[in-house]
Amino acid sequence: MHEKSRVYLGVYHRWRRYRLKRFIFFLVTGSAAAILLALPFVMEKELFSWKKLFGSQKQKSAPPSPKSVPTMLPDKSFEELLETKAQKIRSFEPKRVHTPPPPPKPKRRVAKPAPKPKPKKKIFIKKSSIDIGKIIAGYNRAPSLGKALFIARYYYKKGEYQKAMQWAVKANEHDSSNEESWLIYAKSLAHLGKKDEAMRALKIFIKKSDSREARALLDLIAQGAFQ
Repeated sequence: MHEKSRVYLGVYHRWRRYRLKRFIFFLVTGSAAAILLALPFVMEKELFSWKKLFGSQKQKSAPPSPKSVPTMLPDKSFEELLETKAQKIRSFEPKRVHTPPPPPKPKRRVAKPAPKPKPKKKIFIKKSSIDIGKIIAGYNRAPSLGKALFIARYYYKKGEYQKAMQWAVKANEHDSSNEESWLIYAKSLAHLGKKDEAMRALKIFIKKSDSREARALLDLIAQGAFQ
């Protein structure tokens, strides 16, 4: 019997402690929820009071607006008086006549003197004296067409037509078809007054070579135009 009552008492005490813990738990959680719900309203109210306080201080510290100063309007009658006086002064001023600037004077052109022609330099060519004797001696040692023509040409230019004719014959002996030897021979005959012999020699050479130079010389001698 005593053992059962002890068991019941133990169970009862545990149940009371459990109920007490639940009550404390609900009480704490309810209080915390109430505080969290009321916190925004409290903060909003405090913020509003702070704004109201600072707004009133700003309004009090703002400087007073300046009083409007009346603007001074110019007197039109005084302006009109000044304008009339200015017009009278302008009427007494002499009018300026615009005179065009004088035309520029034409510049005198100074004729430049014509450049003097430079004196031409006279070139004197010294003709080297030809020792024709040495050339003839050289021909005698070694006869050739070139040497014979050179001697014939030399005597023809000197006007020694008889010697020119003789050396033309010697040149022709080296080469009977040489044109220059025939022409020197015919010209020398013509200068010596032997025109018929000159024309006869040219006709013989023309038959051999049909030379244009020989034909032209023949025509000049025949017409008496050869000099």
